[in-house]
Amino acid sequence: MDPFLRLPGELRIRIYALALSSHSLLHYCGPHIQEKPTANPSTHQNSKAVLYAPTPAVKNHEEQNTFEQPEFDQLQYVCKQLYRETHLLELRYNDITIARMAKAEPPTGETLFAWLATFGVERRYHLRKTRLEDRPVSRTQDIDFKKIIPDTARTFADLATLCATHTDLTIHYFVPGWTW
Repeated sequence: MDPFLRLPGELRIRIYALALSSHSLLHYCGPHIQEKPTANPSTHQNSKAVLYAPTPAVKNHEEQNTFEQPEFDQLQYVCKQLYRETHLLELRYNDITIARMAKAEPPTGETLFAWLATFGVERRYHLRKTRLEDRPVSRTQDIDFKKIIPDTARTFADLATLCATHTDLTIHYFVPGWTW
């Protein structure tokens, strides 16, 4: 048995908290089929959703090449026990950003619910703080609420229900050009 796995569980949990905490927001990258293979096998090359921390060299999320970003939680790939102990644990320790970068992409609220449907009920409670951003809207256009806010009223009602039933969860919904 690995010496690390012989450590008491309480100590491993503290180590996971330090290892899986990012100094910046983690960004959600939805499922996709990679258009070009990369030389780095730790980058996400399949059709599963991943979380990644943007590199400090690139300031704008839009400029990130998400195909080249390694998945944030690499501990889950060490062995089966670390997978069981750390899978989706980064949700508990970090703020997650889900951004809609192009008009062809689904609205961010729908993306959040589709992503939540992929993991079990007990894992959903790891999620603490989520930032939903809609970026493809031009700030100079006339205000047309259907263009500015692509999520439906039903999605907002579902988001409210989610926050009411999951009291540790905070959702920030950002719309470009809006101030109040």
